[in-house]
Amino acid sequence: MLRCAVPGCNARNRWSTLKTMNETKRNVRVLLTIVHDGEKTVVDAPGEAILKGNEWVVRYRETSPDLAGVATTLVLSPDGIAVLREGTVRSEQ
Repeated sequence: MLRCAVPGCNARNRWSTLKTMNETKRNVRVLLTIVHDGEKTVVDAPGEAILKGNEWVVRYRETSPDLAGVATTLVLSPDGIAVLREGTVRSEQ
């Protein structure tokens, strides 16, 4: 299950807003529950979100010791969700 703490994703949090090149950059709290092979992992991390057209781009640093130094980008669009990881681990889903 993916819960998005971004306006438009039913968020109830307050946001601080910065202007970056005509885009609204917001500080967000990323709260993800990931289930893989029956194992449940919870990610709770600070991040940033930017609205680009009809897509939200959410970036955060992984909190797991196994993924230290990895930055994850979530691209949330009407067509689906893309997950990009950069750093000591690189992947795209």
